[in-house]
Amino acid sequence: LEDEQTAHIISELVAQGAQLNAAMDKTGETSLHLAARYARADAAKRLLDAGADANSQDNTGRTPLHAAVAADAMGVFQILLRNRATNLNARMHDGTTPLILAARLAIEGMVEDLINADADINAADNSGKTALHWAAAVNNVDAVNVLLAHGANRDAQDDKDETPLFLGAREGSYGACRALLDAMANREITDHMDRLPRDVAQERMHDDIVRLLDEHCPRPPPQHPHSHDLAEPASPADKSADSDRVCG
Repeated sequence: LEDEQTAHIISELVAQGAQLNAAMDKTGETSLHLAARYARADAAKRLLDAGADANSQDNTGRTPLHAAVAADAMGVFQILLRNRATNLNARMHDGTTPLILAARLAIEGMVEDLINADADINAADNSGKTALHWAAAVNNVDAVNVLLAHGANRDAQDDKDETPLFLGAREGSYGACRALLDAMANREITDHMDRLPRDVAQERMHDDIVRLLDEHCPRPPPQHPHSHDLAEPASPADKSADSDRVCG
């Protein structure tokens, strides 16, 4: 009932010529931002139908899509996702995209929905961190797996040369580190201070991750029966840093 009343009030305002994209002084939010923040899908739809700007930015650079992600407002999120004018890669002032925000906040399902809607999977924020960096840092294992399955750059380096694996090791994100190692993430890439993921895990006393980095063997990718070169030994150039680990 409340939702219907809200939508009705919005319709009345629109009919009276209220400024659709007028922003609130304090936050810079528009009516569409508020509809997203309070998860009012019906109101959001009416506002868009009446011509509201899907990409208006508040004082932090958030668009209504960012607001829908932050509020876990799935209804408004889906409406904005299906709206052609919505910029799926809109950046907040700190460079955060909706995908990065969804990965960081561990919002169920939104990461995959954004990727399927063609959001830029490797977009980085102002510190060079991608959605995969953030998912690893907060140990959002589901998002790590979804991002990797869709081809996210597993060894992307941010402005401090830190990889997702490095961030996971630093923050004690065991599940995320394991998922990254399963996906053949390179554990030998150092940050700008020449530290390995193992070094930072040891520094932070994440003993379980130190052990994981020392002992973990990636699961071999499925072999294709029609491949002719399975019997050939790997050339030295093919050997990764993992080749000296006893795997089996």
